[in-house]
Amino acid sequence: PESSSSSSPSSVESQAVELNASNDPHFTNWSDIDITKFCVLISVFSIVENALFYPFYTLKTREQADASKTMKLFENTKYHLKDIVRTQGIRNGLYRGFWTSSLISLPAYGVYMGVYSASKQHLGMVIGQNENNKIAQIIAPLVAGALADVASIALYVPGDVVVQRLQMKNSRYTNAYDAIVKIFQEEGFRGFYRGFGATFATSGIASAVWWVIYENTKGFLYHRFPRKPKEKSPVTSSSSLSSYRSFYPSSEQFLSSPTC
Repeated sequence: PESSSSSSPSSVESQAVELNASNDPHFTNWSDIDITKFCVLISVFSIVENALFYPFYTLKTREQADASKTMKLFENTKYHLKDIVRTQGIRNGLYRGFWTSSLISLPAYGVYMGVYSASKQHLGMVIGQNENNKIAQIIAPLVAGALADVASIALYVPGDVVVQRLQMKNSRYTNAYDAIVKIFQEEGFRGFYRGFGATFATSGIASAVWWVIYENTKGFLYHRFPRKPKEKSPVTSSSSLSSYRSFYPSSEQFLSSPTC
């Protein structure tokens, strides 16, 4: 007689399908993500990233706004770097507007990743995304990446306008609050969205293409270099199914684990 732990053919088939979806790196449910860990990681890493690259953003703004200098590429960068450090210092020069930029980036990054994960999951359900549906593997991250960028730049662009006004040489704004008040008084609400169309035309397309490349490269590497679980129990058992899932965590599934 068969043991009570054996599974029926229909149960075996359904679990096999579930396993195929769960170990594929394209299948990560938004409902599985630990929101607390998600917010903490987004906050920490966005501030760290901004701290590392913010001086370069300041230099870029100065160079693009300064039409009086016609020096060579790296000579121009070197000139503005020395000029900022000499006249304003590192904190009040290279990092002017840093905390304003960081505070604006936090919700923008959170919205970006949240919209991407949720919309990719929904699109995958609608168009039937799986490892054999090549079109879905392109369409889902492409559309989700563009939607995520639209949602995030709606928050990011106003802060970026304020920060760039502060980064300008001989800026007439004393601080972020002063810039916000004067921009609103002189240019209205639309003043905070200057360059919105150009920003989306560049970052929106880049975001969509980037996620398509990322998701499909992840899937290619996953299937090109597969790893076998050490457990010898049948794949159809619930214990093996859960161990197989944990053996292949995707980058987003890391957020749903109880510990970092």
